[in-house]
Amino acid sequence: MRKISNDKRILFVVPGDVDSEKKDWVSSFKNIEVHSAKEINNLNLEEYQMILVDESQRLFPHTRNRLVIWGNANYVNKTLIFFFHVDQTLSPKDSGVMMNSFIQTSEKDGKGQYFELIDNMRSNEAITYFVRNVFHLSESAPKRITTEDYRNHIDLKYFSSSLDAEK
Repeated sequence: MRKISNDKRILFVVPGDVDSEKKDWVSSFKNIEVHSAKEINNLNLEEYQMILVDESQRLFPHTRNRLVIWGNANYVNKTLIFFFHVDQTLSPKDSGVMMNSFIQTSEKDGKGQYFELIDNMRSNEAITYFVRNVFHLSESAPKRITTEDYRNHIDLKYFSSSLDAEK
């Protein structure tokens, strides 16, 4: 693990827009900036010591390519971390498999290291269990997850077509 001093700038890249919750979280750190992936082309990446990319499977190809080029050019002195889920696909541009391939190639070339996160770090336990087992709901949840947990945290809607879902 590499320690980053307080005078080094860190960029946290998120898909979509930067909401107030992310802005509030980042404001507690003086050297971290949060930007939408849409803004990458307007930033001078060389100003940052570390770049963290959340949900990187959702990056557009031109954004992913810019970050990969920066990472390959700076892997000795700077840090680039991609957080991604290989199987999560929310739109046709999602590319978890491609991110996984890039990470494996970087590791093989001695430019990176792959770490797999075992548990979900952002959702509560009820949501995590539901998502992982959505196609196996006949299995019982652990006793610590109650029906009330599901009611409070999950809103499931069914649609007969994709057009109905867009309404």
